[in-house]
Order: sequence, then C-alpha cells, then structure tokens
Amino acid sequence: TNSYSMSLSGEFDDDTGAAKVGLNMKVGEKLFLTDDEGVEKELLVEGEGTETPQIGDEVFVHYTGTLMDGTKFDSSWDRDQKFTFKLGEGMVIKGWDTGVATMKKNEKVNLTLKPDYGYGASGSPPTIPANATLKFEVELFSWKSQKDILNNGGIMKTVVTKGTGYKKPKNLDEVVVRYTAKLPDGTVLKETGEEGAAFTIDEDGKGVEGLPEGSPLLFSMTLLAVHSVENIQPDGSVVKKILTEGTGYDYPQEDASVEGKYVAKPFLVLLVEDLWSLSADYATYHFAATWKAYLEDGTMFESRQEENSVKWIVGAEEVIQGLDDTIQQMKLGEKALVTIAPQWAFGSEAVEKELATIPAHSTVKYEIVLVSFEKEKAAYLLSTAEKFESAEAKKTEGNELFKAGKYDRALKKYSKALSTVESDHGFNDEEKTQAKALKIPLHLNKAAVLLKKKEYAEAKTVCNKALELDSSNVKALFRRSQAFTGSNDFQEAAQDLKRIVEMDPKNREARAEYKRVKEQQKAEDKKQSKIYGNMFSRLAEKDLYSEPIPVPTAAADEPVDPVEPMAED
Repeated sequence: TNSYSMSLSGEFDDDTGAAKVGLNMKVGEKLFLTDDEGVEKELLVEGEGTETPQIGDEVFVHYTGTLMDGTKFDSSWDRDQKFTFKLGEGMVIKGWDTGVATMKKNEKVNLTLKPDYGYGASGSPPTIPANATLKFEVELFSWKSQKDILNNGGIMKTVVTKGTGYKKPKNLDEVVVRYTAKLPDGTVLKETGEEGAAFTIDEDGKGVEGLPEGSPLLFSMTLLAVHSVENIQPDGSVVKKILTEGTGYDYPQEDASVEGKYVAKPFLVLLVEDLWSLSADYATYHFAATWKAYLEDGTMFESRQEENSVKWIVGAEEVIQGLDDTIQQMKLGEKALVTIAPQWAFGSEAVEKELATIPAHSTVKYEIVLVSFEKEKAAYLLSTAEKFESAEAKKTEGNELFKAGKYDRALKKYSKALSTVESDHGFNDEEKTQAKALKIPLHLNKAAVLLKKKEYAEAKTVCNKALELDSSNVKALFRRSQAFTGSNDFQEAAQDLKRIVEMDPKNREARAEYKRVKEQQKAEDKKQSKIYGNMFSRLAEKDLYSEPIPVPTAAADEPVDPVEPMAED
C-alpha cells in the first residue's frame, strides 16, 4: 500500500500525481493518507461528483467510533443527530480533519487513526484509553462553504445550496435575486417575494431601513437568474442583455437573408420562428423572424405578422443598423433584450410608420430570439467553379457599394471575394491564371476604397500585393502613388508615376499627377528649408543652450488629398 501526504486544504503534496489519492478510490480499497501511515482510509460507499469540502467549510456527518477490539465509545447515529464542525480549524481530532477533507458528498468510509491523530497519550477517560488506535465509520452528507468576500471579515458568504453551471455575474449584468434581510435576533427588515428582485451589478446600492448603527445584517439570498449585458457598440449606445443563453459557437454574419413578420410597439420584439428558403446564392446565413416595435409611450407604430412577412439581408442597410449589428452577435436559441440609441436606430428625423410616427431621436428596444440560421458553405467546400462564381458576385456587389459611397461595406465584399480565391492550391494552370486575373482587380479595388478612407499605409500594402502578381500593373502603381502622396511621401510617389510614364508616355493622367507631385515636393522642400534656415539662423545669434530648439509639428505638415484614383475594375 502506498502512502501519501495531504495538506489540510485537501491538496496533496506528492508531485507524482497523488493529488487524487483518497478521492478516486474503489469500494473496499484502503489507502494511507499521511506519510507516517497515521491515517488510513477505507472506502465503504462511493460519493457523488468530484468536489470535496475545503478548510473553513461547515461539514455535516454521522459517525460511530470504536476501539480496535470493537468496543463502541460514541455514535451520532445513536443520538439521531448529525454532527457538524468547521473543517481544518482544530475543532475535532487531527485525523478527522485529514480524512473528511478527502470525502465527497454521501461518501461513507472507515478512518483508522493512530494515537497521534486521535487522543494521543492522554486518551479521553473513561471511554478512550491512552495511546489508543481508533476506528471511525463516517458518512459525509453535505457541507456549507464560507468565503471572506472582502478579506477583512466585512462580508462573509456561506454556501447553503450550490448553484449549477459556471456562469457568474459581472459588472453591468442584470441579476434576479430572492432574499431576506434580517437582524441577528431574527427581525426581518426587508425581503422579496418568491419571484425575487432584479438589479444591475455595479449600480449604486441602497441601504436597508431600520438597521441599527453597528449591527450586522444577515442576508439569506438565492440567485435566480443572471442576464449577461454586452455592449454591441463600445460606447454603450447599443446594449444587449441576454435573457436566455444560446447554444453552439456560430453567429449570423453579414449577407444573412432574413425573412419574417412583426408588430411594431418603447421596445421592439423580434421572435425568430421558422426557416425560410434562401434565394440569394451567396448569402452567408438565413433565418426567419417576427417582431413587435413600440414607442417609449407604448404606442405601436408598425405590425408585420404571418400574412405580410418581412425579409432583409444582414448588412444591406434594409433595417436599422442596431438590429443588424446585434443579430450578428447572437447564438442559436439566444433570447436578448437590446437597447438601441437613436444614431443606430431611426436617427434625428421623424419617421412615418404603418401605425404611428416615430419621433426624432427615439431610443428603441428589441427583444430577440434567434431560433435558426444556415451557414454558407465554407470556401474549402466549394468547387473551383463555385469559388470563381462567388468571388465574381462579391466583386460586383462591392463595385455597386463603392459607387454608392458605402466604402466599409464595399471593403468587406472585396475582402470576402479575395478570401475565396486567395489560395490556388488544387487549381490547374488555367485556373491559377483565372484566379490571378481576379485577384489583381480585387486588390486594386480594395486600394481604391482605402484611398477614399485615407488609410494610406494599408492602401500601399494592398497595392504591393497586386504588384507581386503583376509588377507592371499601371493601376497598382498609380494607386500606390496616391497612397504615397496622401502620406506626404512625394519622392516615392514621383518614382511610381515616372515609371508609368516610361511604360506609357501617352498616359495623360499619370503625367498630370507626376507634375502635381513634383510641385508638391518642391513646395515641401521650400517649407522645410525655411523652417530649418530660420532655426539655424537663430542658433547662430544665440547661445546653443539658451532656449529650446523649435521643432516642426505635425499640424504644419497636413497630408495632401490625392486626385481621384483610376476607376474601380
């Protein structure tokens, strides 16, 4: 039989995996729990679960104690009263603290204790002789865990009934709690009904009326529900409160085709009920919905039910953006209450709806349940023909969005198209050529969007990717020159434009831009010369250390807007 060492916390000191000794035994098995073999445990009845009590927990047991000759000297069963003590705090003999710490709920064991772990050389006259080895049959029924919340004794928590799952409230979450607040003498100061009371974590608390100064307050509390609160927009202008947790790991994404019905009333109720057919070949997800929408005074302003179901594409600006953004962060089966500020709802203008007018600057709320959605086939599951078809369609959609000035959405379309054909693994030579011919204009169109957004560094990176595929591509060189110009890198911009003119002397657009860039470079050189000329002149007249040296600031060097880039492909 192996022997092991265990601390009073129930954590074992052996480095060889013995941390489970005494916890995962078989019925009839015996194990020593200490190095000196002072405590032997024999498992009589297996316990439940995996948890064991910890130091400070209040445990509830029944036991019978006998001498080694079978003489019984004590029994809680005979008294028909469970024995309770706090584990690891010296309230019982050392062998009990050691053995009970290894027991699970409803486990029954025999603990054989050498004198040093029992009553030692003194014994416990008249029933327990000196230096007696003792045997205890112990059954652990339950325990209450106590925790010092503030580590100063200010708030002590004792677990009476363990909760389920692993979710715990965090700041901003809404919780529903049933509680009774009372004085040590049992006087009830405040209590909720069976349904409990809801409040938000981290909100300003309220005192309990009638609490005498200096008196402790005893709360009996049951956590009934936790509603996680998430900011859909970082500034809290769109907030989602989860009413029912969803399942799985997938979320609806942009291009989802949504079909459903709704009745419009200060909050909107969106109830996803059924899966509808998908007509768009390239939609990523689709699902069906019903909802109700209300003004803040309770006025219903719109109604869509089964007879006039509504359909929209997520991300296509067919519904308010707050709804689009939220549905993309919901799991299957999730129910949520979403509060949407005016800028993500109907904005600063009054909007006429079916049953009423939505006033300007209205905040709305949606109660949403996502019941079903279907994902588009992943790119690696598409045939080669399907990959090219999908990429071409997204490119066309991106071009339309670009023309409409919807640059963020256009950028997403181009990026999705590229991701579909980015890897040409498995393509034959002809298909690789076709993929290359598609990737170049997609990179160029991304660059055009980034130039519009004045994201010049990223635009240069994208142009470089196009030039890796075609080092003489005029549009890639031109758009890279625009990115260089936008970041005031005039010399690099001029080099790209000069190369275009060398390849195509009749390119009037490149020649005009080259001339403009050279003039900007000349103006920049003149400005810098004046700045540093004045600086050195002042240094010549004054002592070097008499005052700080003036340094040009970024404000004196604003980027120059590039000319309109060549049209998208």
